[in-house]
Amino acid sequence: MNLRIFSQLRMSKDHQSVTNLIIDPDGKIHFFSLLDTKGFDAKFFTLTARLDELILKHKPN
Repeated sequence: MNLRIFSQLRMSKDHQSVTNLIIDPDGKIHFFSLLDTKGFDAKFFTLTARLDELILKHKPN
């Protein structure tokens, strides 16, 4: 499975936010997060856990 991972950082004078997406080739979104500076997951634990789950699910036998 070819997955695309997108990450976008938005910064303003007093706020930062990060958007993360995992999208499959058919355009189905498998993961979406919108994080702000107060709840920022710097190590991307949630994203990597979902990505690992998708890789195992679609791993060839």
